[in-house]
Amino acid sequence: MPLHHVAYATKDVEATTRFYEELMGFPLVHTEITAGGEETWLRHIFFDIGPDSDGNHESIAFFQVHGVGEKPDYTTDVSDGVGLPVWVNHCAFRATSEKQEEVRARMTAAGIQPLMDVDHGWCH
Repeated sequence: MPLHHVAYATKDVEATTRFYEELMGFPLVHTEITAGGEETWLRHIFFDIGPDSDGNHESIAFFQVHGVGEKPDYTTDVSDGVGLPVWVNHCAFRATSEKQEEVRARMTAAGIQPLMDVDHGWCH
């Protein structure tokens, strides 16, 4: 069964959108806003990360939530937020060496350095 999307939490939809559109090069393709009044709302945004081998487009998505049951001090850290090393829970994107260098250059220009660079020999 192909992947449609993976979703994570964000506390800043605008910063997340800038990161994934401008630095990663993934277009924002869908936004859902659900409101239950001024005190309860959520935004769910989807970025196109490219097609799978059958041509179906896959996405990475993010929720920004307010008043939907989240703890006041919730964290968006998917690994160290639950006591694991930062590299355990992650999402990896398939890219050519040229595309990796292109994205790395945009990240460097924005003052962002990678936490680690891993080449497993069959993916990186």
